[in-house]
Amino acid sequence: METSTLKRVLAWILLAGFVFLLLNITIFHVLIVPSVAVYLIIAIFFLFSRPRLARENKNLTDTTARQETEPDTENNK
Repeated sequence: METSTLKRVLAWILLAGFVFLLLNITIFHVLIVPSVAVYLIIAIFFLFSRPRLARENKNLTDTTARQETEPDTENNK
């Protein structure tokens, strides 16, 4: 399995788990204290990882833009 496919599958699994966590907190009320604790851990991780993710996205777009603007020297000969 390719790395990008594995990342997509993992992202869908995490999304489904997060949706189930929110449903548990709002509707089912099973193990509510641990569920709220997990939700808070996810929220804190999201808040602290945003600057790092923004830097990674900026580096990715800079690299892509640089590749698009550089002339292809092999085709110009």
